[in-house]
Amino acid sequence: MLKYDETGNLVSVNLDIKNPNCKQDFEHLPPEQLADDILKKEQRIAEIVMEIKHALEGRLR
Repeated sequence: MLKYDETGNLVSVNLDIKNPNCKQDFEHLPPEQLADDILKKEQRIAEIVMEIKHALEGRLR
């Protein structure tokens, strides 16, 4: 929240107020579930990288 004086100069800022436009709070998950989620995402990333690599190899031939 911003506070201004009568001349329009900024006099204080309160950074403790939550963003009203924030989509949602972070969900706190158990460490095991976080590790599983990270592993699944990394595996998907590796698959996509391999697809890109194969596509590039096909273009170079």
